[in-house]
Parts: sequence; C-alpha cells; structure tokens
Amino acid sequence: MARKKNDRLDRIERMIEELTRAQDRTEEAQQRTEEEHRLTEEALRRLSHEVGDLVNGMGQMSENLLAPSLPRILEPFGITLDSTITRLKNAIEGETLEIDAVGQGRDRSRKRLAIVVEIKFKLLQRDVDRFLEKTLPRFREFFPSFGRAAVAGAVGGLTVPVQVARYAERKGLFVLGPGEEFARALNRPAFRPRIWPPDRKKR
Repeated sequence: MARKKNDRLDRIERMIEELTRAQDRTEEAQQRTEEEHRLTEEALRRLSHEVGDLVNGMGQMSENLLAPSLPRILEPFGITLDSTITRLKNAIEGETLEIDAVGQGRDRSRKRLAIVVEIKFKLLQRDVDRFLEKTLPRFREFFPSFGRAAVAGAVGGLTVPVQVARYAERKGLFVLGPGEEFARALNRPAFRPRIWPPDRKKR
C-alpha cells in the first residue's frame, strides 16, 4: 500500500516537473516571439521611413527638373510667365494645402493668369482627379493673393503614361513631361486650357 502511494507520488512529481519544463519552454518561446515581433515592427518603421524619404526625394527631383522649364513650355500656348514660385504651403483652421509650383504671368489677351502646377514622379489618373477635385477648387481660398488672376492648371511627372496625359488634357489641364530640353508639354498643338475666372470680389 505504502509502495503504491510512493509510486503515485513519484508519478505526480514527474508530471509536475514535465509541466514546469513545458511551461518554461512556452515562456521562452513567447519571449522569442515577442522579441521577433518587436524587431519586425522596428524594421518596418525603418523601411517606411526610408521609402518616405525616397518618394519625397523623387518628387522633389521631378519638381526641380520640370518647374524651371515652365515658361518655355507654356510660351507656344500664348502664355508669358513673369515668375515661378515653388513649394507654396498654407494652413487654414487645421487644414493644409501644398502647391508644387505656381507660374504668374499673362495670357494672349494680356490678362493676368496663374498656372497652378502639381508634379509627381509618375503621374497617375488618380493624381489628376485629386488635383481637380481637391487642389484647384480651393487654391484661392488658401492663397487669396492670387484672387485677381484667372487660374489654369498643369500636372506633370518624369513618367506620364499616354492615356493619363490624354485624360488630363481632356480635363483642360496642361501636361508636363520629359523631353529633349529636360521637359516639354505633352498636350497637342490645338489644346486650349480650362480657365477658372478671377475672383470678382478681389477687384
């Protein structure tokens, strides 16, 4: 009887030892998993930062190549630019609007004209839509000093698919892309831009 009791106690002790070892292994595995998870999150944060820097750098490179060519590009369309301002930014009640470039000049009839420019590394149709729906309609709201000028829009990129260029042209936008002299208009010769009239309140 005593022997059976001792055998049972021995079995219980072995089971407890096995459970303890199993629990230790589980805790070690959990610690390894948590450490691996932490390292993965850290790597993803670094990757996101690097990609963000790369995208911003590519975007700025596109702006630096295309924006200076704006006066030459628009001249065949009867537009004379006096100046080009790059990287405008303003905030109103917590909302921010950033503009890559604005060309200031006059059209064929010598009327004041502001060309609002959005430049991407690769121009996509959704970029054109966003520019038309969110940027151009609120341009004068965020930059009221341009209120007396009519406004036209231009989009561009170092890579502009043909179908996107034609889509933007149909929407009345100038389209800028790479050419022999760094940049050129991708619009056809007969293109006429869509014009947003001056704000009459600013007269």
